[in-house]
Amino acid sequence: MPAPIARRLFGALALLAAMPAPAAVYTVGGGVDCSHATVQAALAAAAGNPAGPHTLRLTSGTVPNFAGATLSNPQADISVVGGHASCSAATPTPGQTTTLDANNGNRHFTFTSTAVVRRLRLRNLVLDRGSADIGGAIRADGQVDLTLEFEAEIRRSSAGRGGGIAIGVTPGGSAFLFLDGGAQIRQNTATDSAAGGGGIYAGASGRVFISHAAITQNNAAGHGGGIHLAGPGTGGLSITPSPAGPGFTGGLADISNNRAHFGQPVTDSTALGRGGGVYADRREVRVEPPPGGENRHGLQMVGNRALNGGGLAVANGAGAGDPEMLATLSGTLFGLNEAGHSGGAVFGTGRVLFGIGHAADAPCPAFWLFGFTYGCSAFVGNHAGAADGIASVVRPGAGAIYAAGALGESRLTINRTEFRGNTSDGSIAALFAFSDTLGARVLVERSGFTGNEARAAGSFAGGAGVRALAYFGGSVEVPFRYNTVLANPVQQLFATDRINLQGSVLWSPGSTSNFAWAPQAVVHNDCLLASAGDHLPGAGDPTRVFTVDPRIDAASWRPRSGSAAIDACDELGYAPDEDLFRRAPFADLPGVPDRFGAASGRHDLGAYEVGDVLHYGGFGDRQPASVGPYRP
Repeated sequence: MPAPIARRLFGALALLAAMPAPAAVYTVGGGVDCSHATVQAALAAAAGNPAGPHTLRLTSGTVPNFAGATLSNPQADISVVGGHASCSAATPTPGQTTTLDANNGNRHFTFTSTAVVRRLRLRNLVLDRGSADIGGAIRADGQVDLTLEFEAEIRRSSAGRGGGIAIGVTPGGSAFLFLDGGAQIRQNTATDSAAGGGGIYAGASGRVFISHAAITQNNAAGHGGGIHLAGPGTGGLSITPSPAGPGFTGGLADISNNRAHFGQPVTDSTALGRGGGVYADRREVRVEPPPGGENRHGLQMVGNRALNGGGLAVANGAGAGDPEMLATLSGTLFGLNEAGHSGGAVFGTGRVLFGIGHAADAPCPAFWLFGFTYGCSAFVGNHAGAADGIASVVRPGAGAIYAAGALGESRLTINRTEFRGNTSDGSIAALFAFSDTLGARVLVERSGFTGNEARAAGSFAGGAGVRALAYFGGSVEVPFRYNTVLANPVQQLFATDRINLQGSVLWSPGSTSNFAWAPQAVVHNDCLLASAGDHLPGAGDPTRVFTVDPRIDAASWRPRSGSAAIDACDELGYAPDEDLFRRAPFADLPGVPDRFGAASGRHDLGAYEVGDVLHYGGFGDRQPASVGPYRP
């Protein structure tokens, strides 16, 4: 991170940690003890005083027909804090706020600083029913840091771009938006069908940082129902969950129930209506894991809708001169998102480097389904409509991820991730991506797939009648290693030409075949368990490909006692990494003969490495490798 950005970021975090002692306090209200009658008058007084930082204290209640306020080139940082019982009260009343109701007539705050970085901080403040051309409630440009925290809320506001907030729209400068302390951006609307940002619109000079906040129920006629990051620009969206503490489960970014392409018809296009939750146009998206390996999600994207990329869409150019854009998603839950065309949860196009996984060592509780747990990186119940009934041919759809990086360098790297119950009205249930000579690459390891469904048969260059779990286009081998594939309502598991299946379990008895067409090359190094044998080297030879029920619990991905998957693979060609829950990849169970010998590595097939003897029953009698796997 460049030093100036780091200084601003850590300075803002310090502000969040404790209310600074103000150099001057300006109070706003109708009482005789108040220094100013309006927010604008108090802001003007504070802006002209260089001996800051300053605080504006607002009395609790609602200010009707709020006329808006402008803060231009303040000489010091300013905090606006609502919820005070009176102007003489030093602190807000717990649970109380001040509501500025603009009655759809004005923007609440216009904030600019052209010479030096200045901060405006909002707390215990509700901005309701703002309206403007850009930034319905707030517009901030130039060298500015805008912070929303405890009990800060922006709601029911509207604009062409940035229904709630527009930041960094004017070229030049560097505008940062920080959201923490449970701040909320909800029920805002962006009406420009060519742009968007129902909740937040960040121009090329704007960046968004979230630690603990909710961006929900926002709508955009164009892209980015929750957040639209316009580019090209430096950075984009950074999510760094705050740590857990006494009485606090830790920070969460909740980007849910937002809509892109709102009010627009479903069309057979992948260029429109991108990113129900977030759209990043030539901008980066970075989601850090919760600190300390905490087993919880740092970002949840649930119930968002768009034409493409129900939860998240990242777009970039495909040419050699286009800089690579990172989209790193650690500890993220995508649930019940929906795309009318492609990418039920995630959509990507161009030179985008996706990295998906987690850093926790146990399942995560799902905040939106009490009593259930999932992997700390999970795609659950997402849906792609594949423009069904609109398109002239069956489209792939891809219920979880659609990454169309075939025209340039791109990456889709998936580790330790669950895919459950994702559906497509098209031909591809879960994953659509490319690995080709133009630079696109795909890697999937230590992940689980179950209940993913493709509902229509489509055609590709390799063949027709495709209704598959995953499509990997291109002529470069796709590593699909140490994954667990259980029952999925599809006809075939893969539509691809070259794949490495080493260490995987492919046990989907309802599927008729492994491949939609004859692949050019399949590698597994005799470490594979499959319910079907088509196009697998050594199929029919139990010393090379196991064909017995792996006895895997579909809820936990764990092989049960007597599973043929236990201690069944060596390290020929590849040594696996940590398993689905970040346990060591090497755990020998005493009493279970090692299939390839003790010196060759003793790894379990699939995403889960069993590491306890009691689970196995304390004994095992795997038949010699020359005969076949252990049979219970």
